[in-house]
Amino acid sequence: MAAIGNLNLVAAACASVIAGFLYQLDPVMPFLTCVFIDMLVLSLIVLFLREPAVKEA
Repeated sequence: MAAIGNLNLVAAACASVIAGFLYQLDPVMPFLTCVFIDMLVLSLIVLFLREPAVKEA
């Protein structure tokens, strides 16, 4: 469980640096990037996530 927490902290630190860089380019850019990534993830979920053929009891 601690490894997942540590990885979460590393990911948050990296995301903060990237968001800061994008904010310096344009203050709206981090938010637009988030919307783009969310749409990409949603489309991947819709395309590849399927119900199992056999429902478990």
